[in-house]
This record gives sequence, C-alpha cells and structure tokens, in this order.
Amino acid sequence: MARLSVKFNRGFAPDLDPTETGIFVDADQMFPTAAGYRPLRQLRIESTGGPLPLTCYGAFFEQDAINAGRAIFVASANKLYTYDIVSNSFLDVSGGQTFNGPANPAGYRSARWRWTMFGGDLIVLNPGDPPQVLTAPAYSAAAALGGNPPHGSIVEAVGDFVFILDSAGNDWNCCGIGNDSTWTPDIGTQAANGTLGDTPGPIVAAHALGANLLVYKQRATYLGTYLGPPVIWSFSLLADDAGAICDEAVVSYGGLQVAMGFENFYTCDGAPPRVLENPLRRWFYESSLDCTHATNVWGVWDKLHNLIVWFYPSVAANPPGALDRYICWHPDTNRWMTGKVANNVEAVVTPFAPVTPDGAISYSPTAVFGMSLVLGDHNLYSFSGDFASGFVTTGDIGDPMHYSMVRTVRPRFKTYPPSNGAKATPLYRYNLGDLQMAGPQCELTPYGAFAMRQAARYHAVRIETSGDCEITGMDVDWDIQGTR
Repeated sequence: MARLSVKFNRGFAPDLDPTETGIFVDADQMFPTAAGYRPLRQLRIESTGGPLPLTCYGAFFEQDAINAGRAIFVASANKLYTYDIVSNSFLDVSGGQTFNGPANPAGYRSARWRWTMFGGDLIVLNPGDPPQVLTAPAYSAAAALGGNPPHGSIVEAVGDFVFILDSAGNDWNCCGIGNDSTWTPDIGTQAANGTLGDTPGPIVAAHALGANLLVYKQRATYLGTYLGPPVIWSFSLLADDAGAICDEAVVSYGGLQVAMGFENFYTCDGAPPRVLENPLRRWFYESSLDCTHATNVWGVWDKLHNLIVWFYPSVAANPPGALDRYICWHPDTNRWMTGKVANNVEAVVTPFAPVTPDGAISYSPTAVFGMSLVLGDHNLYSFSGDFASGFVTTGDIGDPMHYSMVRTVRPRFKTYPPSNGAKATPLYRYNLGDLQMAGPQCELTPYGAFAMRQAARYHAVRIETSGDCEITGMDVDWDIQGTR
C-alpha cells in the first residue's frame, strides 16, 4: 500500500497539466488563505427597508478627510442615493435633480457613475451629465460642481488636484490646485488639460498611486507626475502593450495597482507594468470571460480576507453581460480561485465597506473593511450569512502505465468542519483528456477519512464542505494493480 501526501498549495490552475500536484481544476465558493482554503459566507440582505428603485450603476464608500464620515452611496441611471444604516434603506440625495445617466454612445465606456473624495467633497460623474458634488457633513443634496468642468467618464483625486478624464476620448483635465471649482486652464490657478495622443484609443481608467496618477488605455499605461508651473502635470508612457479593460478592472493594493487587461493580468508600481504570473489566463480569456461585455468587469480589494477579487460576465451569464462569476487572487500566497455569484452582481461597494468581523455592514469604530454587493434585485448585501457550501476538485493522481486502486482519502483540515460538513465524490478516467466519471459520494467517517474503492489509471476527488472549515491538503492510500 502506498501513501501519497498532497498539499493544496497551487490553487485553481486550469491551464496546467491536470497531473500537477497540489492544483484544483474546478472550485466554487472557496477562497485562498495563508494556510489553505475556506468557504465564503453567504450573502445576507442589508437593505431590508426596501431596494434601490432601479438598476444600480455605481457604488462608493465615503470616508472623508475632514469629518471622518462613513456612508455608502449608490446610483441608479437617473438618481443618487445614500444607504441609511438606521432604516436599512436608500435615501435620495439627488438634490431635486433627475439625471440623464451614464449612456455609452462611444461603445468602449462602462455604463457607470464614478466617484472620488476630495477633502470633504464627494464628487460623482458620468459623461451624460454635469459633474456633481455632495458636501460635508450631511452629503444630503447633490449640486453641479462649480467652474464648468468637462463631462468626463472618469474622476480621481490626487493630492491637491481632481482629475476628470475621457470627456472626448484621450483627454485629461485637472482643477486648480486645492480648488475643485476651478477648471479653466491657467498657470496661476494651475488648472490644466492635455491629451495622451501617442498611443491609440481612449482613456479607460485612472487611479492615484501616492502623489502620482496611473492612467490606462486598453493597451497602454501612463504615469502622471506633478511638476508645477508652467508644465503643471507631465505624463510619461510606461507601456504601449499593457493596459486595463475599464476603470473598475484596476484595483489599488498597497503600493501598487493590479489590472485586468484584455490579454493578461498586470501589476504596476510606477515602473513599466509587469505580467502577474497566473495559471488561468488561457482558461479565463478563451473559455470563461464574455469579451463582448468585458467592460462590465468590477474588481475590489477585499481587505477583510486580503483578496483581490474581480466579478466578471461569463459566457454563460443570463442575461448576457451580468456579473455572474468571480476570480480572486491571494497576494500573500500567489494562489487563485474561482466561483459563481448568485442573482448576478449590479455593483460592488468599492474600494471597501465597513463591516463587522463576520462581514455585516457596520459603522462602529471597530469595523474592519470588507466587500458588499448590490445584486440583481437592487438590494444591498453583505457577506455575513452562514458559511456557503463550496467545493474543490483536485487534479489527477495516477500512472499512465498502470491501473491503481484508491482505498482511502483523508482530507487535512486546519479548522475541522462540523458534523456532516464534508463529503467527497471520487472521480476517475482511464486516459488523460477523457471525460471524468464519478463514483458514489462518500461522507466523512468519524475517523476523518473518505472510504473509497476505485480502480482506474487516473483518480481525482471533489471535496464538498458546508459550515466553517479550512482545508489544506489530503493523504491518499492507493495500490498499483497492474498494466492494461
């Protein structure tokens, strides 16, 4: 009898040879941790006082620099709202206005409102309306931002400046230094504008990186640096072959940014972007992502679990373009996972929302930062329900020249699941590339093992969990039987 010890240290890796040790070829509702993998919590409704009246086209968590305020804002096509934690419902803060909404006549734009904090001002815009501002401390009534700013699709605050980009494609505009109501270019006020015309295509994303600004086209990346008069801001080309799908595809993480591009994933810390090595690029771009609706992608840094998560429209989404799946990357271990999203995602509260340690929205001083979603029913949800039922499917174990018998699979847990909290389905095939066949499902015995008697050339196992647990690996008892 042989014993094989497998540590699950490679994560979801569909591009690799399925016989690579320690990989998963399928997974759902699980995320990587420093030790192994844990199930996500189920989504729990927060807006019990009533949903957003219409589809959500944007979401933002405000924590201003003046009043240390905390509030979640969302937007329908025509109205702006804040989520009121007392009534668990949405309050209209449109200031009596009805907006045109984020129309997308150019085709490349994501149909979204975008947001930034500048001191105590919350600035929100879409290309179809004048930029709006909600001011501290109440943030109760939006008004047109002063100074006749351009109607762009992207807004970002950097130091003493607010940038509005993509009012006509590849243009940038910054307000006067320290004054978000001054937009007429002038050396005295340091309001300025310009274009990034040395690479093709429009600007699709812009995110502050310390005192600098990283600006993305779909296949180019620029670094904006403040120089002062007479230049004001200078933009240097970092790459003409690496960019981002859209503004929400770029996630700020510590001192760098992680971008989902159209062909790969990249990291950028102000130097030329670097490819983020991953074992799923081919699967993701060729088989899973609906490239027709790729600009709907929405990424976030889930600080509670230290995950970079992208919600994306898969080729199986119903309706097409809905955010029905996720992939996540755990920077500490460089492991990836994937899964489905129930009820489709309309918006992600980004970059983070204040939550209790179990994921419920809270504005208490002890709140940590996690992730919340607006789903297809227009309600706000937090990841604070019971632990989801998830699974991982291992790669193949076997010998191309011999049949073998798997007798027992003993999973390794850092946190042991509750009673009846783990089941396994043995999978087998006779040649790599064949479809896998499934044996009868097994329950975890009181002795902590799955008892199997399965003969084939190649063996795998799908391990399902329910309740809180953390799986790190497995031990397999098997025998070589003979050549066939």
